[in-house]
Amino acid sequence: MSDNDWMLWSHVPPKLAQREKRKDLLFSLANGANRMECWLLYHGEFGVEAQWHRDGSLFYSRVFVTKALAVAWAESERDEAKAVGWQEAAPYRSTTSD
Repeated sequence: MSDNDWMLWSHVPPKLAQREKRKDLLFSLANGANRMECWLLYHGEFGVEAQWHRDGSLFYSRVFVTKALAVAWAESERDEAKAVGWQEAAPYRSTTSD
């Protein structure tokens, strides 16, 4: 064709390479029928994200420069949750990457 293929209505842009994000489960908590899990997501040079999921949906998250900071923050959040009645529980989801 020509150098102007991008102008065609049927043009499909090339797919960009996607990096696989590693996702590790730190711990799970339960309070009756409710569940919370804390996951670590690694964003390469951008840091480590600690995500809290409640009943399978993202509840809140925070990004840190290092894994040590993310784990320390997550453990302090876990201690606060345990102080108000949450208990350690077995995970109900797979610990592999989504």
